[in-house]
Amino acid sequence: MSELPFHGAESVESIIRAARNYVLPSEELRPRTVEAARQYCEDRRAEQKLGGFALAVALLVMTSSPAYRYVDLMRTKSSAPTAAEIQSQALEYEKQPHVGTHWGMAEAFTQLRRAQASRLGHAHRSFK
Repeated sequence: MSELPFHGAESVESIIRAARNYVLPSEELRPRTVEAARQYCEDRRAEQKLGGFALAVALLVMTSSPAYRYVDLMRTKSSAPTAAEIQSQALEYEKQPHVGTHWGMAEAFTQLRRAQASRLGHAHRSFK
């Protein structure tokens, strides 16, 4: 192929004008272009949704972490022993001299109330 001499912008434009009948787009060019643009928009939309979801998760973690610590603190302050633990404490008090079955249970509940009051930060009033 011989090279054409370059004489300026007018000659390039005339070459392009002359080639307009030789260069034709294929029949599937427009549908492919439209489909590629549609796919690009769908990908961008999915990326935006994923970014929004990640931001929401980050905000949820940041706000729930202090709340979780507070709930955990309140749970440990208000946790109560099980019935079996109170019963075993009552049995320990019963082993002491001059303490009956009922007084052992009463003493176990009194100690439980004192422990709860100290955990909650309230002053304990003695019923004695």
